[in-house]
Amino acid sequence: MKIAVLTPRHSLPMIQEVLQKNGILSQFGLVVYDSLTQLPDQYDGVKDKAQGILVTGKLPWRFLMAKRPNLELPVTCIAHSRLRSCLYLLRHLIDHPDIPLGETFCDFIHEIGDYATYADLLPPGQLPYTMFITGATERLIEETAGHVEELYHQKKIKMAYLTITQLYISLSERGVPCQHIGIQPEDILQAAQEALRRGSLERRDSRAAVAVLLEYGSSQEGEAELEYWEATLMKALVDYKRTLPDPREMTISRGAQVIEVNLTADSEDRSPQAVQLLQGLGEGTYRNAGVGLGPDVMSARERGERALSHARSFGPGSAFSWSRDRLTGPLLDPKCVTLDGGLLALSGDTAKRLNISPMNYIRLLVLFHREEEAITSEKVAEFLNITARSANRILASLLADGVLEELPRLDAQGPGRPTRRYTLTNRLRAE
Repeated sequence: MKIAVLTPRHSLPMIQEVLQKNGILSQFGLVVYDSLTQLPDQYDGVKDKAQGILVTGKLPWRFLMAKRPNLELPVTCIAHSRLRSCLYLLRHLIDHPDIPLGETFCDFIHEIGDYATYADLLPPGQLPYTMFITGATERLIEETAGHVEELYHQKKIKMAYLTITQLYISLSERGVPCQHIGIQPEDILQAAQEALRRGSLERRDSRAAVAVLLEYGSSQEGEAELEYWEATLMKALVDYKRTLPDPREMTISRGAQVIEVNLTADSEDRSPQAVQLLQGLGEGTYRNAGVGLGPDVMSARERGERALSHARSFGPGSAFSWSRDRLTGPLLDPKCVTLDGGLLALSGDTAKRLNISPMNYIRLLVLFHREEEAITSEKVAEFLNITARSANRILASLLADGVLEELPRLDAQGPGRPTRRYTLTNRLRAE
């Protein structure tokens, strides 16, 4: 067996038929599961017998990555066609002109890059409800189904379009009107061929994959302007590629307002190649950049999308990288810092409690890492453009949480209270 296919039972017949029809079934071993919780054990059972893994969708892939973060085999995912998913929304507008897209739920717009594209292109009130798979837990399907059912009973949605089969089954049983967007034979064949290719190469090349996502514009710009910036960025990339000792080490592919560059690195922890690329392109050639490092191209791309999202939120001209569970940035900044993903995972809840945006919370952490001197409420207020009172409230909360520690106060020069100074606790300092 070259490739182990970890598939839910309902997908088995179509996968088997496609592989057999194309004469490659003998190179695959089919392993059936009834629940996502079985995936880690199934992987453990085949990792010493196979050269690669094929899974049926991004949800099982993310679940497996969460449970087995140091995968020894390349994992390929059978992905739904983005074009087919978009055509379902077009068909919805034709069949249901009385139901705006804003009154639908779509599970396929969960990628950060896709969501940003839809948000840019669709007018207000036409952006469907969706989900963000930041983590993959055993209860994700059940929790999402409950959330969608609640939206339906609250009359916020009237229809759901679903690529996750288990979610479709659950919502159908709950009486929510929904349509299933199934995997097509061509999707299966394409992924199977990619899994075979990667499986045969893996033993000879253990280097990490690097995905650099370069954003060059937004839908708010005119077509001519977008074409100009795309051409400018493409020329800069091609010129840079010509300077490499082996240009084959760099591939370029176009997307919607984003150009993806794929590189390789010696490890999953850092990529000087990506930094050198950004330096070589120079300022003004791209809008924002996200760099992802992973054991395979798909992992790198997913992490690159997360990094690009942080770059967008941080500000124009920013570049961030995501490697393993760490966010690094802003890249090319003399005081670039690395933040632990575990700390970032708390940012949403912490930011909500502090009544600031999650990115402002991350900006605050960056400020603490970058400043050589202790932080005062005046610096926080200036950096976040908030009042001194709000800054004091935020600092007091972070001090109580153990995120900060207070340094000895400085006596005021002249009348007034001594200045309170703060720094990050040692456990939260960047490496």
